[in-house]
Amino acid sequence: MAITKYKNHVIAFFILGIPFFAELYLSIFFDEYHIFLYANERVLIRSLQILTLFLTTFITYLLTDYKKIIILIWTLLIYIPTALNIVSVYVSGFPIYEDFMNAIFSTDIKEAILCLKDYAAYIIFNLGIIIFAFSLKNIKSISANKHYRIYAYALLGANFISADLISFQNIISITNEYHADLREAKEFDKKHIPLKGITCEIDNNFSQTYVIVIGESVDRKHMSIYGYNRQTTPYFDNLKSELFVFKNVNTAHAFTSGAVKSMFQLDLNTSSTQQYTLIHFFKDAGFKTFWFSNQGRFNIFDNSVMRLGKLCDEYAFINNAGINDKSLFDESLLQYFHTALKDKAKKKLIVLHLIGSHTPLIFRYPSNFDRFKLPSNYFDKGKAICTAQYDNSIFYTDYILNKILNSLKKYNGYSAMLYLSDHGQDINDTKECDLGARKGPNAYEIPFILWVSDEYKNKNSAFIKAWNTDTPYVTDKTAYTIIDLARMKHKSIDLSKSILSMQEKSN
Repeated sequence: MAITKYKNHVIAFFILGIPFFAELYLSIFFDEYHIFLYANERVLIRSLQILTLFLTTFITYLLTDYKKIIILIWTLLIYIPTALNIVSVYVSGFPIYEDFMNAIFSTDIKEAILCLKDYAAYIIFNLGIIIFAFSLKNIKSISANKHYRIYAYALLGANFISADLISFQNIISITNEYHADLREAKEFDKKHIPLKGITCEIDNNFSQTYVIVIGESVDRKHMSIYGYNRQTTPYFDNLKSELFVFKNVNTAHAFTSGAVKSMFQLDLNTSSTQQYTLIHFFKDAGFKTFWFSNQGRFNIFDNSVMRLGKLCDEYAFINNAGINDKSLFDESLLQYFHTALKDKAKKKLIVLHLIGSHTPLIFRYPSNFDRFKLPSNYFDKGKAICTAQYDNSIFYTDYILNKILNSLKKYNGYSAMLYLSDHGQDINDTKECDLGARKGPNAYEIPFILWVSDEYKNKNSAFIKAWNTDTPYVTDKTAYTIIDLARMKHKSIDLSKSILSMQEKSN
């Protein structure tokens, strides 16, 4: 057989193997990519699996008349999953995992289009390869002997069964987990069993208002209250003596849905298998709950963040235009916040979910907050513009937080506000200021700032004295901190997970 007769087939099939071989190459020669294999000692085994599977698939391809079916199988089980795996590692530093699938399934159409634009060259390249492979003429196979073909099919089947198709298996497993979570989450509020026996050190005759403000994509190192060289948080800077600025808090997830969901989860020290959240706890404790969000709506998928909001007694998702349009600024949430403050309920939990510093940044603040411009000297103009816009968005968020605090201060009683971000952003560490990448520490190092009223301070001076703002903390335990802040207890809730009691309990 003249190899030139099958030249296009050989070239196309080897091209389709590029992601597979790239995964192997990165795993062998770069320590940071050993995560593809989940264990360094499996490099040799993985190498043999990849080479064997590739060669047997290629042999079967040559021996059959149904070449496009073989290409389709390879494309669906190997090419696409492995390419997605490589993208996931590039974006987040991890192979395909739950947050990656959350980001895919929970996004709205406009955000998906923006993401496609960011990876246009990568997508076009891959589509070109797949189209080229499928456009080949269906030339005759090497051998018409059906026994060779049966042997080839059997060999191919055995290899696909025995091969460790990590990327494909991850996608199937995590997709199943995601949809199982969706099904369970839709039912868990219906199955909710109220928690009895909640106690509170604060007299029920006092009014209580606790506010949680969730920011978006904020790297604390871009806040002047954390030492940034630009004054991006002038209002908070002026209030510094009134604030508890926790310096060592990291998010648990680099994607909004995973991060926010984990903030509100509670593990009960009981035999109960029910999903229990901070919203449930406060409702069981007699609080009226509110959730107001300026994030994009996800009515098609009804993601985990929206489901949390819908647990509340009152909620509103005000951003109808989508997060990638010039929609409402975060100031639009204030009218909902003021209405909640005026509510007659004596005990209230209010959650405000900002759009904050979500891309595209130019849509996140009014023109009069365009404070930071290009510096006189910069290494890359695109990155400098992006950084200036990012800092302007934080400057605007600081203004919003000041408005919230000023309104909260007007109401008597116990009150407190916690501001934290869902995740950070690789604003400084990526080429061309690539805001899609969240691989480094900047993606996880977030602000965690607490304010409490004077009345709260007067009644809880000993408790406050034990707070340590240098305590390392992860935001998947935030719910315990809020319960501790509200001075509530229950035998099934472990308050040693609260950042406010870690220092106290360790003494």
